[in-house]
Amino acid sequence: MPRLRLAVVPFALLMSVGCFEGQRTFKVNADGSGAIVDTTKLGAQAQGMLQGLEGMEQGTAAEKKAKKTAKLAEKAKAMGEGVTFISSEPRADGLEVTTYAFKDITKVRVSAMPAPNEGASSKDEPMAFKLARNAAGNMVLTINSPKGKSSEGAVEPPATKSPEETARQIGMMKAMMAGLKVRSVVEVNGSLVKASGAQAAGSMVTLMELDFDALDAAALQKLAEAESDGPPTPAMLKGIKGIKVSDPEVTIEFKAVK
Repeated sequence: MPRLRLAVVPFALLMSVGCFEGQRTFKVNADGSGAIVDTTKLGAQAQGMLQGLEGMEQGTAAEKKAKKTAKLAEKAKAMGEGVTFISSEPRADGLEVTTYAFKDITKVRVSAMPAPNEGASSKDEPMAFKLARNAAGNMVLTINSPKGKSSEGAVEPPATKSPEETARQIGMMKAMMAGLKVRSVVEVNGSLVKASGAQAAGSMVTLMELDFDALDAAALQKLAEAESDGPPTPAMLKGIKGIKVSDPEVTIEFKAVK
């Protein structure tokens, strides 16, 4: 089955669960501490599958909750040194809010997007963070996104897809990704001075945002014609209605709260 990875979105992971809404928010303090807040919601079909699997598990409700907590605690350890699991709370609207805390953002190694559930994890390369104080006394957070596979050493360019192949790819994306909404943002605890390489509003900077249902025919055509083993280039994604993508390197300058 062909795969089309949309920039930093763990596409193969999302395909496996169908309709999915998710946001990962990085909350960063001036001293480098902060939190990662994942807000997720699965579609009805995926929810039914997970509930069915959970129903097959042995144990009381308390034991199942303890098992889930243990999985999330292990996931936190994999996010980097000093990252800990804080809480996971379901909401009445079907959303689940999971919070992790970190002591030093420069030691956090995670992908931009959350996984659909505690048992899943993204295979994408992690982002890298740097934090330093500049001459003006402000904090500067630098975020480097993974560059993906290198095209060096390629013997020949990928074959051009036929109109039939492109149409099949578009049909497959529509069937598997309807209702998909994902977003990744950084929220600084302070006054934002400026941000480069990404869109900013207030104290929040958007690293990536995708609303699949908002993509028009031209956007779907571009995505379907992209090389299946690698992501479309930022130049392809920029300007497409329904998609926001930051530059490979984003810098955020902010004044700390006193």
